[in-house]
Amino acid sequence: MDRADAHFAERQPEADPPWLVYYDEAEHAGSSARALTSLALAANRPGEAADRLRTAIQLHSDAYPRSRAFSRARLATLHMAVGDPREAALVGRRAVEDARMLHSRRMDEELAGSRPTAGRPTSPAPRSTPQP
Repeated sequence: MDRADAHFAERQPEADPPWLVYYDEAEHAGSSARALTSLALAANRPGEAADRLRTAIQLHSDAYPRSRAFSRARLATLHMAVGDPREAALVGRRAVEDARMLHSRRMDEELAGSRPTAGRPTSPAPRSTPQP
């Protein structure tokens, strides 16, 4: 990760080819967070992966709502996977709000992919029958 960060820091955006223009600090934070997620899961701590996702969320401009929504969904999933359901719910709500305005199959898949981390739904409580 240090090497990727160093290469990113040395880049010269004005010399980037047209297909790389979108790769800014926000995109780097989000992409590198994805690479760090496995380590966060193994350590059972959101750590640097969560920090980078928060950075991506903060830095993505309004021109990139889809990227912001992906980062929020991934942060929510990470928090749920490491056992922080309250934070996961807070972030997850924002991810769903962001995703509502998008028409993206990939976003739908990302949100659906977070379901297993929430665990199995509990059985509904038995209904009580009214007493006469």
